[in-house]
Amino acid sequence: MSNYMMHLFFENPEMLMPGSRKILLVRAYDELEDIIGSGETPKDDREFTQRLIEKCNAGGSRPDSFIHQAWLLVQSLLGDVGDETKMWEVIQGVWVEMLCFSAGRSRGYLHAEALGTGVEYLSYVWVLLTFYGMETFPDKLERREGLPAASEGRQDAAAATAFGSESEGSAHVVIQV
Repeated sequence: MSNYMMHLFFENPEMLMPGSRKILLVRAYDELEDIIGSGETPKDDREFTQRLIEKCNAGGSRPDSFIHQAWLLVQSLLGDVGDETKMWEVIQGVWVEMLCFSAGRSRGYLHAEALGTGVEYLSYVWVLLTFYGMETFPDKLERREGLPAASEGRQDAAAATAFGSESEGSAHVVIQV
């Protein structure tokens, strides 16, 4: 799951929450640079990680920083190492929550395009969330606005689900349930 989310981050960033991706990366990079400090950065991942852990343990990160919050999460998960099953359940829950959050925050037209090519897993998650009524409140309002009125000979609004709506002039894809 983490590999898939990184794939989205680099290959299809518009599927993630707009505007957040670049600033998060820059912020994390700057914080890591502050923690590691000047000098030569280790080329080996293990050595870099060990140096980062040592700096975090020594109070080298600000309490409000992104890296510090990640370090607290790691410590919490490592505290549950005695119960490895619980630790993996927490990790699984976090990744599922991130996947659902990302699916729900992407624009409908992006999912419609992705479903046309049949390649984006996040869009299938979005379809399931929307089908089961688990979309955000603004999405529900947008969906209801896109449906024809009951007086136009259509079934009631609860019987149809609209996907892929955008403001003015765009087509709505309607799936009858």
